[in-house]
Amino acid sequence: MQRVRAYTFKSKLSLPEIHEKFCEVGPWRWIERESDRLGDYISARALPEPDEAMVKIFINSEGFAVDLKLEADPLKVDAVYDTVFTLLLPAIGATEVTESDPIE
Repeated sequence: MQRVRAYTFKSKLSLPEIHEKFCEVGPWRWIERESDRLGDYISARALPEPDEAMVKIFINSEGFAVDLKLEADPLKVDAVYDTVFTLLLPAIGATEVTESDPIE
């Protein structure tokens, strides 16, 4: 089952500060990246292979966006969402979290 979702949010932290905070709180290994399309962003593989679970955070016109591309058992997908919404976004003081169109 594949699910692709995206959400915009605001945070008082910069992208490097968000990266630092996510590395502190875990549970995934976050990597700083750059692309022509997204600019600077951070990403993490949320589930081990063969499952596909990529989480990306990048700067957008609204503040930030989190893009989730998940292809795994529904219980694993739910666990990724739970981690994003109950651990990671609260850890960076994310506000105004709103569903948006996925980038990927």
